[in-house]
Amino acid sequence: MDFVKIYTFLLRKPSRRACCPCTQADQKPGQSRATRFNACMGEEAGRSATAPFGTEMLPGRDSMVSFLRFPHEGQSSRPWYPGALLAIAALLFCTAPAHAAACNPSINLGDTPVSFPATISIPVNAPIGSVIATTTVAVSGTAGTTYSNTTCGTSGTIYWQINTGPVVANRVGTTSVKGIGYTASLSGGGLPGNISTDTQLAGSSLPNNSGADYFPSQVFVTVNLVVTGPVGSGTLSLNPTGSGVPNVVGFYYVGALGNYAFRVVSPANVTAVTAMGCTVTTPSIAVNLPAISAASLGSAGAAAGKTPFEIDLTCASGVRVNVTLTDASNMSNVSTTLGLTTGSTATGVGLQVINGGTTIGYGPDSALIGTTNQWSAGTASGGVMKIPLTAQYVRTAGSLTPGKVTAAATFTMSYQ
Repeated sequence: MDFVKIYTFLLRKPSRRACCPCTQADQKPGQSRATRFNACMGEEAGRSATAPFGTEMLPGRDSMVSFLRFPHEGQSSRPWYPGALLAIAALLFCTAPAHAAACNPSINLGDTPVSFPATISIPVNAPIGSVIATTTVAVSGTAGTTYSNTTCGTSGTIYWQINTGPVVANRVGTTSVKGIGYTASLSGGGLPGNISTDTQLAGSSLPNNSGADYFPSQVFVTVNLVVTGPVGSGTLSLNPTGSGVPNVVGFYYVGALGNYAFRVVSPANVTAVTAMGCTVTTPSIAVNLPAISAASLGSAGAAAGKTPFEIDLTCASGVRVNVTLTDASNMSNVSTTLGLTTGSTATGVGLQVINGGTTIGYGPDSALIGTTNQWSAGTASGGVMKIPLTAQYVRTAGSLTPGKVTAAATFTMSYQ
Protein backbone atom coordinates (compact mmCIF):
# COMPACT_ATOMS: atom_id res chain seq x y z
CA MET A 1 0.00 0.00 0.00
CA ASP A 2 1.41 3.40 -0.95
CA PHE A 3 1.21 6.33 1.40
CA VAL A 4 2.74 9.79 1.63
CA LYS A 5 4.08 9.88 5.17
CA ILE A 6 5.45 12.77 7.25
CA TYR A 7 7.31 11.77 10.41
CA THR A 8 8.28 13.84 13.41
CA PHE A 9 10.38 12.52 16.31
CA LEU A 10 9.75 13.98 19.73
CA LEU A 11 13.09 14.35 21.50
CA ARG A 12 11.66 14.49 25.00
CA LYS A 13 9.86 11.74 26.90
CA PRO A 14 6.25 12.86 27.05
CA SER A 15 3.70 11.37 29.40
CA ARG A 16 0.79 9.51 27.92
CA ARG A 17 -1.63 12.11 29.34
CA ALA A 18 0.39 14.89 27.69
CA CYS A 19 -0.09 13.17 24.35
CA CYS A 20 -3.78 12.39 24.79
CA PRO A 21 -6.20 13.78 27.33
CA CYS A 22 -7.92 10.38 27.67
CA THR A 23 -7.38 8.41 30.89
CA GLN A 24 -7.00 4.70 31.45
CA ALA A 25 -10.56 4.70 32.69
CA ASP A 26 -11.69 5.71 29.22
CA GLN A 27 -10.26 2.52 27.73
CA LYS A 28 -12.98 0.06 26.72
CA PRO A 29 -12.79 -3.64 27.56
CA GLY A 30 -10.66 -5.53 25.03
CA GLN A 31 -9.47 -2.30 23.44
CA SER A 32 -5.72 -1.84 23.08
CA ARG A 33 -4.03 1.31 24.33
CA ALA A 34 -3.00 2.28 20.82
CA THR A 35 -6.51 1.83 19.43
CA ARG A 36 -7.98 3.82 22.28
CA PHE A 37 -5.43 6.62 21.78
CA ASN A 38 -6.36 6.80 18.09
CA ALA A 39 -10.03 6.97 18.96
CA CYS A 40 -9.31 9.52 21.67
CA MET A 41 -7.34 11.78 19.33
CA GLY A 42 -10.14 11.61 16.81
CA GLU A 43 -12.70 12.58 19.43
CA GLU A 44 -10.64 15.46 20.78
CA ALA A 45 -9.30 16.89 17.53
CA GLY A 46 -12.05 15.92 15.11
CA ARG A 47 -9.64 14.07 12.84
CA SER A 48 -10.30 14.02 9.11
CA ALA A 49 -11.17 10.75 7.44
CA THR A 50 -8.83 11.62 4.57
CA ALA A 51 -5.84 12.56 6.71
CA PRO A 52 -6.01 10.54 9.96
CA PHE A 53 -3.57 11.37 12.73
CA GLY A 54 -2.20 8.42 14.71
CA THR A 55 -0.07 8.14 17.79
CA GLU A 56 1.63 4.81 18.46
CA MET A 57 3.57 3.95 21.59
CA LEU A 58 6.50 1.76 20.59
CA PRO A 59 6.63 -1.39 22.74
CA GLY A 60 9.29 -1.28 25.43
CA ARG A 61 10.14 2.41 24.72
CA ASP A 62 9.05 5.75 26.13
CA SER A 63 9.59 7.52 22.78
CA MET A 64 6.64 8.29 20.55
CA VAL A 65 6.25 8.59 16.78
CA SER A 66 3.56 10.73 15.18
CA PHE A 67 2.62 10.53 11.55
CA LEU A 68 0.20 11.83 8.97
CA ARG A 69 -1.15 9.35 6.49
CA PHE A 70 -2.60 10.26 3.10
CA PRO A 71 -4.03 7.09 1.52
CA HIS A 72 -4.70 6.89 -2.19
CA GLU A 73 -8.31 6.86 -3.22
CA GLY A 74 -9.98 3.57 -2.46
CA GLN A 75 -7.32 2.42 0.00
CA SER A 76 -7.72 1.94 3.69
CA SER A 77 -5.96 4.13 6.21
CA ARG A 78 -4.63 1.25 8.30
CA PRO A 79 -1.94 2.46 10.77
CA TRP A 80 1.57 2.29 9.32
CA TYR A 81 4.17 1.22 11.83
CA PRO A 82 7.59 2.90 11.87
CA GLY A 83 9.79 -0.15 11.67
CA ALA A 84 11.49 1.26 8.54
CA LEU A 85 11.93 4.82 9.74
CA LEU A 86 15.64 4.68 10.58
CA ALA A 87 16.88 5.95 7.21
CA ILE A 88 14.35 8.77 7.12
CA ALA A 89 15.01 9.69 10.72
CA ALA A 90 18.69 9.99 9.97
CA LEU A 91 17.90 12.55 7.28
CA LEU A 92 15.94 14.65 9.72
CA PHE A 93 18.98 15.11 11.93
CA CYS A 94 21.38 16.09 9.12
CA THR A 95 22.74 19.60 9.56
CA ALA A 96 23.01 22.17 6.75
CA PRO A 97 26.45 22.42 5.15
CA ALA A 98 28.71 25.07 6.65
CA HIS A 99 29.24 28.21 4.53
CA ALA A 100 32.79 29.39 3.82
CA ALA A 101 33.85 32.62 5.47
CA ALA A 102 33.64 35.74 3.31
CA CYS A 103 36.81 37.26 1.88
CA ASN A 104 37.96 39.89 4.37
CA PRO A 105 41.16 41.68 5.37
CA SER A 106 43.15 40.14 8.22
CA ILE A 107 44.81 43.47 9.05
CA ASN A 108 44.17 47.19 8.72
CA LEU A 109 47.31 49.13 7.83
CA GLY A 110 45.61 52.49 8.31
CA ASP A 111 46.12 55.61 6.21
CA THR A 112 49.04 56.53 3.97
CA PRO A 113 49.16 60.32 3.36
CA VAL A 114 50.28 61.94 0.12
CA SER A 115 50.77 65.65 -0.53
CA PHE A 116 51.65 68.04 -3.34
CA PRO A 117 53.82 71.19 -3.42
CA ALA A 118 52.51 74.23 -1.57
CA THR A 119 52.04 76.08 -4.88
CA ILE A 120 51.37 74.82 -8.39
CA SER A 121 51.18 77.06 -11.47
CA ILE A 122 49.27 75.77 -14.49
CA PRO A 123 48.71 77.28 -17.93
CA VAL A 124 45.02 78.08 -18.27
CA ASN A 125 44.89 76.25 -21.58
CA ALA A 126 46.96 73.22 -20.59
CA PRO A 127 45.94 70.26 -22.79
CA ILE A 128 43.31 67.91 -21.37
CA GLY A 129 44.97 64.81 -19.97
CA SER A 130 48.30 66.47 -19.26
CA VAL A 131 49.89 65.76 -15.88
CA ILE A 132 50.67 68.96 -13.96
CA ALA A 133 51.95 67.43 -10.71
CA THR A 134 52.85 63.95 -9.43
CA THR A 135 53.88 62.37 -6.16
CA THR A 136 54.93 58.79 -5.22
CA VAL A 137 55.14 57.43 -1.67
CA ALA A 138 55.54 54.02 0.00
CA VAL A 139 52.32 52.55 1.43
CA SER A 140 52.86 52.10 5.17
CA GLY A 141 53.43 48.58 6.52
CA THR A 142 52.96 46.63 3.30
CA ALA A 143 56.34 44.90 2.79
CA GLY A 144 56.06 41.20 3.77
CA THR A 145 52.55 41.62 5.20
CA THR A 146 49.71 39.08 4.96
CA TYR A 147 46.53 41.09 4.59
CA SER A 148 43.62 38.69 3.94
CA ASN A 149 41.99 35.49 5.14
CA THR A 150 42.38 32.29 3.11
CA THR A 151 39.04 32.74 1.36
CA CYS A 152 40.51 35.72 -0.50
CA GLY A 153 43.47 33.69 -1.67
CA THR A 154 41.24 31.02 -3.21
CA SER A 155 38.00 32.64 -4.33
CA GLY A 156 38.00 36.25 -3.17
CA THR A 157 38.34 39.55 -5.03
CA ILE A 158 40.62 42.53 -4.39
CA TYR A 159 39.81 46.09 -5.48
CA TRP A 160 41.82 49.32 -5.85
CA GLN A 161 39.06 51.93 -6.09
CA ILE A 162 38.24 55.55 -5.42
CA ASN A 163 35.18 54.30 -3.51
CA THR A 164 32.89 51.28 -3.22
CA GLY A 165 30.47 50.62 -6.02
CA PRO A 166 30.86 49.76 -9.69
CA VAL A 167 34.42 49.34 -10.98
CA VAL A 168 35.14 52.10 -13.52
CA ALA A 169 38.35 51.55 -15.47
CA ASN A 170 40.70 54.56 -15.65
CA ARG A 171 38.51 56.53 -13.29
CA VAL A 172 39.55 60.15 -12.68
CA GLY A 173 38.78 61.59 -9.25
CA THR A 174 37.58 65.15 -8.74
CA THR A 175 39.22 68.08 -6.97
CA SER A 176 38.11 71.47 -5.72
CA VAL A 177 40.00 73.29 -8.51
CA LYS A 178 38.26 73.88 -11.84
CA GLY A 179 39.67 71.74 -14.63
CA ILE A 180 41.84 69.58 -12.34
CA GLY A 181 41.28 65.90 -11.47
CA TYR A 182 43.51 63.13 -10.21
CA THR A 183 44.51 59.56 -10.97
CA ALA A 184 46.13 57.05 -8.60
CA SER A 185 48.03 53.82 -9.23
CA LEU A 186 49.71 51.11 -7.14
CA SER A 187 52.96 49.32 -7.96
CA GLY A 188 55.25 46.79 -6.28
CA GLY A 189 54.05 44.37 -3.62
CA GLY A 190 53.73 41.52 -6.11
CA LEU A 191 50.95 43.34 -7.97
CA PRO A 192 50.76 42.76 -11.74
CA GLY A 193 52.31 46.03 -12.96
CA ASN A 194 50.81 49.45 -12.27
CA ILE A 195 47.27 49.11 -10.93
CA SER A 196 45.21 52.23 -11.67
CA THR A 197 41.88 53.27 -10.20
CA ASP A 198 39.58 51.42 -10.60
CA THR A 199 40.94 47.85 -10.86
CA GLN A 200 39.43 44.51 -9.79
CA LEU A 201 41.76 41.54 -9.21
CA ALA A 202 41.13 37.88 -8.42
CA GLY A 203 42.68 37.07 -5.05
CA SER A 204 43.95 33.78 -6.43
CA SER A 205 46.08 35.67 -8.99
CA LEU A 206 48.05 37.49 -6.29
CA PRO A 207 50.95 36.26 -4.13
CA ASN A 208 49.68 34.26 -1.15
CA ASN A 209 51.02 32.96 2.12
CA SER A 210 49.46 29.63 3.14
CA GLY A 211 46.39 30.48 1.09
CA ALA A 212 46.06 34.09 2.25
CA ASP A 213 47.02 37.07 0.08
CA TYR A 214 50.13 39.00 1.08
CA PHE A 215 52.60 41.63 -0.16
CA PRO A 216 56.04 40.06 -0.66
CA SER A 217 57.58 43.53 -1.11
CA GLN A 218 56.88 47.23 -0.60
CA VAL A 219 53.78 48.73 -2.24
CA PHE A 220 54.01 52.25 -3.69
CA VAL A 221 51.23 54.66 -4.64
CA THR A 222 51.55 57.32 -7.33
CA VAL A 223 49.04 60.17 -7.51
CA ASN A 224 48.87 62.51 -10.50
CA LEU A 225 47.02 65.79 -10.89
CA VAL A 226 45.64 65.89 -14.43
CA VAL A 227 43.91 68.49 -16.57
CA THR A 228 40.25 67.71 -17.29
CA GLY A 229 39.16 71.02 -18.84
CA PRO A 230 39.77 74.80 -18.75
CA VAL A 231 41.83 75.42 -15.63
CA GLY A 232 41.00 77.77 -12.77
CA SER A 233 42.72 78.78 -9.54
CA GLY A 234 42.06 77.75 -5.93
CA THR A 235 43.15 75.64 -2.98
CA LEU A 236 43.31 71.91 -3.59
CA SER A 237 41.20 69.19 -1.95
CA LEU A 238 40.19 65.80 -3.32
CA ASN A 239 36.67 64.56 -3.99
CA PRO A 240 34.68 67.46 -2.52
CA THR A 241 31.86 66.24 -4.79
CA GLY A 242 31.25 63.24 -7.00
CA SER A 243 31.57 59.52 -6.32
CA GLY A 244 34.72 59.66 -4.16
CA VAL A 245 35.23 60.20 -0.43
CA PRO A 246 36.42 63.69 0.58
CA ASN A 247 40.22 63.85 1.05
CA VAL A 248 40.65 60.14 0.27
CA VAL A 249 42.67 59.15 -2.80
CA GLY A 250 41.57 55.51 -2.85
CA PHE A 251 40.93 52.27 -0.96
CA TYR A 252 42.56 48.83 -1.20
CA TYR A 253 39.41 46.78 -0.63
CA VAL A 254 39.73 43.13 0.38
CA GLY A 255 36.55 41.29 -0.57
CA ALA A 256 33.23 42.72 -1.71
CA LEU A 257 31.98 43.85 1.71
CA GLY A 258 33.65 47.29 1.70
CA ASN A 259 36.45 46.40 4.15
CA TYR A 260 39.93 47.64 3.27
CA ALA A 261 43.51 46.75 4.16
CA PHE A 262 44.68 50.34 3.69
CA ARG A 263 43.64 53.63 2.18
CA VAL A 264 45.55 56.60 0.76
CA VAL A 265 44.58 60.10 1.91
CA SER A 266 45.52 63.67 1.02
CA PRO A 267 45.13 66.68 3.36
CA ALA A 268 42.84 69.45 2.15
CA ASN A 269 43.73 73.09 1.45
CA VAL A 270 47.50 72.59 1.62
CA THR A 271 48.25 73.30 -2.05
CA ALA A 272 47.40 76.56 -3.85
CA VAL A 273 46.82 76.17 -7.59
CA THR A 274 47.30 79.19 -9.85
CA ALA A 275 46.06 79.22 -13.43
CA MET A 276 48.62 81.15 -15.42
CA GLY A 277 47.69 82.92 -18.62
CA CYS A 278 47.04 86.22 -20.26
CA THR A 279 44.11 88.44 -21.06
CA VAL A 280 44.01 89.73 -24.62
CA THR A 281 43.24 93.46 -24.51
CA THR A 282 43.03 93.81 -28.32
CA PRO A 283 40.70 90.97 -29.29
CA SER A 284 39.76 92.57 -32.61
CA ILE A 285 42.40 94.36 -34.66
CA ALA A 286 41.85 96.27 -37.91
CA VAL A 287 44.94 96.74 -40.06
CA ASN A 288 44.60 99.30 -42.84
CA LEU A 289 47.27 98.94 -45.52
CA PRO A 290 48.02 101.85 -47.84
CA ALA A 291 46.99 101.98 -51.49
CA ILE A 292 49.83 100.95 -53.79
CA SER A 293 50.42 100.87 -57.55
CA ALA A 294 50.35 97.60 -59.46
CA ALA A 295 53.87 98.35 -60.59
CA SER A 296 55.19 97.86 -57.03
CA LEU A 297 54.18 94.20 -57.30
CA GLY A 298 55.83 93.55 -60.63
CA SER A 299 56.73 89.88 -60.15
CA ALA A 300 55.67 86.87 -58.04
CA GLY A 301 56.95 87.20 -54.46
CA ALA A 302 57.31 91.00 -54.61
CA ALA A 303 56.06 92.76 -51.42
CA ALA A 304 54.97 96.30 -50.67
CA GLY A 305 52.92 98.46 -48.27
CA LYS A 306 54.37 97.32 -44.93
CA THR A 307 52.07 98.34 -42.07
CA PRO A 308 52.84 97.71 -38.35
CA PHE A 309 50.27 96.56 -35.79
CA GLU A 310 50.38 94.77 -32.44
CA ILE A 311 48.56 92.29 -30.23
CA ASP A 312 48.30 93.55 -26.64
CA LEU A 313 48.05 91.26 -23.57
CA THR A 314 48.07 91.44 -19.81
CA CYS A 315 49.92 88.42 -18.38
CA ALA A 316 51.09 86.85 -15.16
CA SER A 317 54.84 86.81 -14.72
CA GLY A 318 56.60 83.81 -16.22
CA VAL A 319 53.91 82.81 -18.71
CA ARG A 320 55.33 81.54 -21.99
CA VAL A 321 53.14 82.95 -24.74
CA ASN A 322 52.65 81.13 -28.05
CA VAL A 323 50.52 82.23 -31.00
CA THR A 324 48.93 80.57 -34.02
CA LEU A 325 47.46 82.60 -36.91
CA THR A 326 44.64 80.96 -38.88
CA ASP A 327 43.36 81.95 -42.33
CA ALA A 328 39.67 82.71 -41.66
CA SER A 329 38.70 82.10 -45.30
CA ASN A 330 40.68 78.86 -45.66
CA MET A 331 41.19 76.99 -42.37
CA SER A 332 43.43 74.40 -44.03
CA ASN A 333 45.91 77.01 -45.28
CA VAL A 334 49.40 76.33 -43.90
CA SER A 335 51.32 78.60 -46.29
CA THR A 336 52.77 82.03 -45.47
CA THR A 337 50.25 83.88 -47.67
CA LEU A 338 46.86 84.92 -46.33
CA GLY A 339 44.17 84.46 -48.98
CA LEU A 340 41.63 87.11 -49.90
CA THR A 341 38.01 87.09 -48.77
CA THR A 342 35.04 87.10 -51.17
CA GLY A 343 34.71 90.91 -50.88
CA SER A 344 38.03 91.43 -52.72
CA THR A 345 38.12 92.56 -56.38
CA ALA A 346 41.91 92.49 -56.90
CA THR A 347 43.61 89.31 -58.17
CA GLY A 348 47.17 88.04 -58.16
CA VAL A 349 47.84 89.44 -54.70
CA GLY A 350 47.75 88.22 -51.08
CA LEU A 351 48.81 89.37 -47.63
CA GLN A 352 51.62 88.35 -45.29
CA VAL A 353 52.25 88.87 -41.57
CA ILE A 354 55.84 89.25 -40.37
CA ASN A 355 57.19 88.71 -36.86
CA GLY A 356 60.63 90.23 -36.39
CA GLY A 357 61.71 89.56 -39.94
CA THR A 358 60.16 86.08 -40.18
CA THR A 359 57.11 85.58 -42.37
CA ILE A 360 54.49 83.73 -40.32
CA GLY A 361 52.85 80.58 -41.64
CA TYR A 362 49.17 79.84 -40.95
CA GLY A 363 47.82 76.88 -39.03
CA PRO A 364 44.73 75.37 -37.37
CA ASP A 365 42.78 77.21 -34.70
CA SER A 366 44.24 75.27 -31.74
CA ALA A 367 46.02 76.02 -28.47
CA LEU A 368 47.64 72.60 -28.26
CA ILE A 369 51.40 72.50 -27.88
CA GLY A 370 53.05 71.79 -31.23
CA THR A 371 50.19 73.02 -33.41
CA THR A 372 51.30 73.53 -37.02
CA ASN A 373 53.00 76.94 -37.49
CA GLN A 374 52.60 77.85 -33.82
CA TRP A 375 55.29 80.37 -32.82
CA SER A 376 56.66 81.82 -29.60
CA ALA A 377 55.98 85.43 -28.69
CA GLY A 378 58.24 85.27 -25.61
CA THR A 379 57.88 84.98 -21.83
CA ALA A 380 55.77 87.53 -19.99
CA SER A 381 57.44 89.57 -17.26
CA GLY A 382 54.10 90.37 -15.66
CA GLY A 383 51.61 93.07 -16.62
CA VAL A 384 51.26 94.45 -20.16
CA MET A 385 52.87 92.49 -22.98
CA LYS A 386 52.91 93.72 -26.60
CA ILE A 387 53.52 91.50 -29.61
CA PRO A 388 54.66 93.70 -32.56
CA LEU A 389 53.82 92.46 -36.07
CA THR A 390 53.81 93.80 -39.64
CA ALA A 391 51.36 93.20 -42.49
CA GLN A 392 52.20 93.66 -46.22
CA TYR A 393 50.98 92.94 -49.75
CA VAL A 394 52.63 90.10 -51.69
CA ARG A 395 52.36 89.22 -55.38
CA THR A 396 51.03 85.71 -56.02
CA ALA A 397 50.82 83.56 -59.15
CA GLY A 398 48.45 84.50 -61.98
CA SER A 399 47.59 87.80 -63.57
CA LEU A 400 47.62 90.95 -61.42
CA THR A 401 44.34 92.90 -61.47
CA PRO A 402 44.03 96.15 -59.49
CA GLY A 403 41.14 96.36 -57.06
CA LYS A 404 40.08 96.05 -53.45
CA VAL A 405 42.11 93.74 -51.16
CA THR A 406 40.42 92.30 -48.06
CA ALA A 407 41.62 89.42 -45.86
CA ALA A 408 40.89 88.07 -42.37
CA ALA A 409 42.88 86.01 -39.88
CA THR A 410 42.32 84.84 -36.32
CA PHE A 411 44.96 84.37 -33.64
CA THR A 412 44.96 81.73 -30.92
CA MET A 413 47.02 82.19 -27.77
CA SER A 414 48.64 79.23 -26.04
CA TYR A 415 50.18 79.63 -22.59
CA GLN A 416 52.77 77.00 -21.75
